[in-house]
This record gives sequence, C-alpha cells and structure tokens, in this order.
Amino acid sequence: MALHDLLAAIEAEATAEVARLRDGRHREAGAIIADAERQARDLEAAAVAAAEQEERDAGELRLTAARELAAAGLRDAHEAAYQQVVAETRARLAAARDRDDYPAILAALLAEARAALATATVVRVDPADERLACGLLPGDSPVRVETTLRTAGGVEVA
Repeated sequence: MALHDLLAAIEAEATAEVARLRDGRHREAGAIIADAERQARDLEAAAVAAAEQEERDAGELRLTAARELAAAGLRDAHEAAYQQVVAETRARLAAARDRDDYPAILAALLAEARAALATATVVRVDPADERLACGLLPGDSPVRVETTLRTAGGVEVA
C-alpha cells in the first residue's frame, strides 16, 4: 500500500470518526434539548396547576367569607326581628295595666294558676301588681304574695 493510499485511508477514517462524533453530539444535544423541553413543559404544567389551585383556594375563601357575611346578616336580621317582638310585647304588657279590664285579667290568671297548682303557697307577681294580687286573694288565704320582675305582668305560683 502506498503512502498516498495510507493517508487517504487515515483521512477517510478520520472523516468517518468526525461524522460519528458529530452525530453523537447532535444526538446528545437533541436529547438535552428534548429533556429541557420536557422539563419546561412539566414546570409550566406545575405552575399552571399551582396557579389554578391558588385561584380555587382564593375562590373558596371568598365563598366562605360571603357565606359568613350572609349568615351574619341573617343573624342580625333575626336578632332585630326578635328585639322588635320583645319591644312590642313589653309595650303591650306595659299597656295592659292601663286597660279597664286588667283587674279581671289578673284575677283570671291567678285563678288559672291556682287551679293548675292547688297546693301553691306562693304567688309571684310584678311589683306593680302586688296590691291588686293581695286584694284578689281571700282574706284567710295561706298563700303569700311575692314580687318579682320576672313575671312581667303575669302570675306565677309555687
């Protein structure tokens, strides 16, 4: 084999080796790029998922806050309605004493209460009704009259 042929063979072998190495580098670079693209897609998907979860959580918080606000408004409305009923009831009870038939009403309440508990020894009435209640009991009655604001115009026996 002549020198020229030997050099040509070495050159051909070197060219093939360079091509092989270049193809290897291209494959490695392609694999690195593909891996980087996959990682980028994964990171993007994770960021999107995290943002979606964060928005869902924020939405849940807003919904919970709205529900709590609505519940508080409902509680306030119930309380206001209750206070109105209480105020109206107190006003009606306070006005009951001004009625002409109030002594008869108290007498009926006292009779009903004593009939329900015939062994009662105590009648509790509002302080404003003490004198009237004493007058409604028979003079020889063993029942004593006590005053309490708790009855609010009614009668309680014990």
